[in-house]
Amino acid sequence: MRPGYGTTVEVAPTYEVSIKPGSHGDVVGEDIPMRWKIIAVNTVIVALVGLLSYALLRASLGDVASDRAELKSDAERSLAAANAKLELDGLRTERWLAAMANDKGAREPLKAGTPSARSEEATDLANKILSAAVGSPALSKMAPALVAVVDASVWCWGATERT
Repeated sequence: MRPGYGTTVEVAPTYEVSIKPGSHGDVVGEDIPMRWKIIAVNTVIVALVGLLSYALLRASLGDVASDRAELKSDAERSLAAANAKLELDGLRTERWLAAMANDKGAREPLKAGTPSARSEEATDLANKILSAAVGSPALSKMAPALVAVVDASVWCWGATERT
């Protein structure tokens, strides 16, 4: 005969197990209310931490985000400063490259007899220019990633070997 709800079943001569309706098979005892207490306390703690974090963040960022005119003027000043720095870096690079291009040895690789000799000398020149760029204080540590030797018909005769 199968035991039903509300019946007592004898498991061993000295132990009895009682199955009650709604107990979900808990043999140890009624610990479900204790679980709900722990969950409720943890929920309250998480909610308090979230509210306090929001309040502190709102208070600390409230001054920064409240004045739109100040934010706009800060952004415009930052943009002007970045633009001036890029223009200065571009001018330094342009002057340095003009000095390197006006060097007597810069046109020699293009005067070589065979195309393979031109290519080899142009690659050597590109490597020399790259090493000079890395050590140049005028470029303020802005070494180029690629140096190529190009003739008037836009034919690349040589480039640096590193990528």
